[in-house]
Amino acid sequence: MIDIFKLPDKYRFDLESLTAGKYIDDNSLYVYQSLARERFSTLDPAMNFLTFRPFEWNDTDFLAFILAVSKEYDLEIKNIKTNFSAIEEEYRVFFEKNGEPDVMKIAQYQTMVAEALLKHDKTKPFKQPKWYEGAYKWIFDLKEKGEKREEIELFDKFFTDTATVADIERALIYANRTVPMYGDIDTELYMSKDIFEKIITWTTFLVEITPKQKVQLVADIEFYMEEFMAEKLKRNNTKTKKIGNTSVSQSNNILTFNKHSLLFREYLQKMQDDFGNIVTIENTFEDRFPNYQYPNSEEIRKRYLGRNFFFMHILFAFEKLGFIKIITLGSNWDYHEDEMLTYQAKVELLPAFFNEKIAQKVSFDTDKSRLYVYGKEIKLLKFKDEYHTLRVMFENPKDLSQEWFFSEIAERIDESNLNDKKYYNAIYQIRLKLEKQGINDFFITTKQSVKIDKKYLS
Repeated sequence: MIDIFKLPDKYRFDLESLTAGKYIDDNSLYVYQSLARERFSTLDPAMNFLTFRPFEWNDTDFLAFILAVSKEYDLEIKNIKTNFSAIEEEYRVFFEKNGEPDVMKIAQYQTMVAEALLKHDKTKPFKQPKWYEGAYKWIFDLKEKGEKREEIELFDKFFTDTATVADIERALIYANRTVPMYGDIDTELYMSKDIFEKIITWTTFLVEITPKQKVQLVADIEFYMEEFMAEKLKRNNTKTKKIGNTSVSQSNNILTFNKHSLLFREYLQKMQDDFGNIVTIENTFEDRFPNYQYPNSEEIRKRYLGRNFFFMHILFAFEKLGFIKIITLGSNWDYHEDEMLTYQAKVELLPAFFNEKIAQKVSFDTDKSRLYVYGKEIKLLKFKDEYHTLRVMFENPKDLSQEWFFSEIAERIDESNLNDKKYYNAIYQIRLKLEKQGINDFFITTKQSVKIDKKYLS
């Protein structure tokens, strides 16, 4: 039987790797990108934690993930602060009940003030005593008794803003202890869990990232995005992830990058038609999230299991492809709590988005020397045989579906050198590059000719 009073030595961090070849949580990618863009490295961590924390994650999920990534990339955590004014507000005793004065509590407080006056040193100004209840009162009662306990020592570090990363890790353990479902809320087990949950909720810090560390993190993100766009990622079904104290799994089916692209392009095009090139978009591809209360475990589990469209993934992919510029990114959260939560981004649609050659399912950009097939990008050396072969084939969109004889391609490229074999070899090399992207049937070739399979042009 597990002893719920016994604390583990270490907090078990839940980290998702960018280089494991598996899909990570859409929210995890959002946080990785925020770290790489140094969103948590400025002088206002409290605002950054509010702005860039995934709204689906609770505070433990968020802090634990940030610490896990920091450990992975050896990032330094600095300026750890805890907002005790906010914590005190949650435990402060109010003297009203159902809109009416609470006579009993008022009388108790008057007695407290009278006792404090009797003990007061009259040579000093008298301060009205503050009255708190619950776990906040419990921890101060222990301090007043002079007890030597880890909870007190740990609490004092956060109270005096001297806490370290190890202290946050320890607080996470207290905050995530298991308490009996129908147990007494006045027990020390419950009180210690409750106070450190509040501390985790109101603790913020800076994440310092050096240029070298940033290069590595950006490289890993780029690798992951390339794998996503090449449709090489596998469903991460080897383990569950803990979100809001609930074990969740990824959907059995995740839409391909091509399907992501088609859906997202249609959405952006409609927004552009209605509002212009700079638009504020929302994640319209899944249900919104309650603002007033955190959903129960079953709702969270179903939400993750049903997620097959990754909004953050395709948003960052379109930015990487040069289709959009992300101006701001966060949620639509506000203090009024009158609207269900969703992710919201202000983006600028760039010229590449409107370039008909790129907008097509199949295109060749002669300026960039890039072949695009259903959103996948094939890089070619400019002015080499592969480049010139595609330049001729894509020169007139009306001729794209025709069968091209290598002798004809050679003639259009260089009338003085009609060696058509090298253009057969050029198509062969392009085919190898396409196969690396998972496209195995783009070209139909003979020894004398080549044509693009019509299914890619329909």
